Amino acid sequence: MKKLVLALLLILSLLMEGCWSRREIEDMAMVTGMGIDTVKVAGKEKFLITFQIIRGTGGPGGMGGGVGGGGVGPGTMVTQAFWVTSSIGDNLADAVVNLSTRSPRKVDLAHMEVVVLGRKVAEEKVPEVVDFLQRERTIRLRTWVVVAEGEARDVVTSQPELERSLFKGINSLIFNRKDVSKTEVVDLKDFLIALADPGREPVTGVIRVFRPPEIKKMASQAATGQAAKVVRLHGGAVFARGRLVDFWDDRTTRGYLWTQSKAERGIITLSLPGFSRPVALKIRGSLARIRPEIKNGELKIKIRVRVQGDINDNQNPGAKIADIRVIKGLEKEYARAVKDEIAAALRRAQEKKSDVFGFGEAVHRHLPAVWRQVEKDWPEVFAELPVEIEVKAAIKHAGLADNTIKIK
Repeated sequence: MKKLVLALLLILSLLMEGCWSRREIEDMAMVTGMGIDTVKVAGKEKFLITFQIIRGTGGPGGMGGGVGGGGVGPGTMVTQAFWVTSSIGDNLADAVVNLSTRSPRKVDLAHMEVVVLGRKVAEEKVPEVVDFLQRERTIRLRTWVVVAEGEARDVVTSQPELERSLFKGINSLIFNRKDVSKTEVVDLKDFLIALADPGREPVTGVIRVFRPPEIKKMASQAATGQAAKVVRLHGGAVFARGRLVDFWDDRTTRGYLWTQSKAERGIITLSLPGFSRPVALKIRGSLARIRPEIKNGELKIKIRVRVQGDINDNQNPGAKIADIRVIKGLEKEYARAVKDEIAAALRRAQEKKSDVFGFGEAVHRHLPAVWRQVEKDWPEVFAELPVEIEVKAAIKHAGLADNTIKIK
């Protein structure tokens, strides 16, 4: 009995030693986001990764306060809460490991929220990038993928506005994108699926770096030449055959969103029949259906879209906005505007032979025998594919006021 008790005590003492593979948080360099570019070093092209890392309680300045400080050397920017730095390598795995020559903490990618692809990388290096991202076991498939208009490091080194962390701000912009319906962002899982699927191409959001006009007007900033650069999420980065082929503006991107039932909220401005000034409608959702069919021996696509909206702003004094005839006229304008936006997105996509709409998926699902015939040549087939667009619009509410107040 005594031997059994001693054995149990020994086992319990070993268990109480803790997990052998544990990692203390203060020993980890937790990456919240990174940007991927390429650079030339001694005539050889290498990958440049720019990281934002949580500084934690052990770093200078602790976690208190906001953004501050300045540079401490090439490629490094210090804030009180975060460390923005960069690393170069022959490949992405090499660049991540090389950061350990500067970071006293172990680099951890498990908490990363966003990966930013520089424009050149998106145009030329997508296969290398996705191979690393899918193999690195610590990177989550829910990590967002966006494309910079220029270099990704310009995004990572820009200033957050309302949030302390740049990538927390970008993450919030991504979650709020449905309130605007002018961009679409995909996570790593959906990005990889679209790249591998012959019946669909990826489209994701674009990050633009700029100096806002309110900052330009600040004399103290202008005098020192240190006007802050901030970011905006908008439009669409369109891929085809594993590379970036086009940037879409907000209107064209919304044309794509209508076809995916993803134009959920936001504002669309319309002409009011019989009046000179516009009317703003609040989008209340969209429902789209894509169906392929064979007609007279020819493959064609039918897109049926249903949209709803509320009148949100009327700039026409005297217009009886709640009158049924006015509502019907606005519904026709709404349907026409949506159809025009879809047609604009379709033209751009067919020019670049990029089936972001998933027409190929629809053919595969509904007409598998036809898909087997066209799959190998799908980009060329898609580029010439006849598409019929039908839009029906309904305005549900005209607001609390019937007429606009006439100012004396």
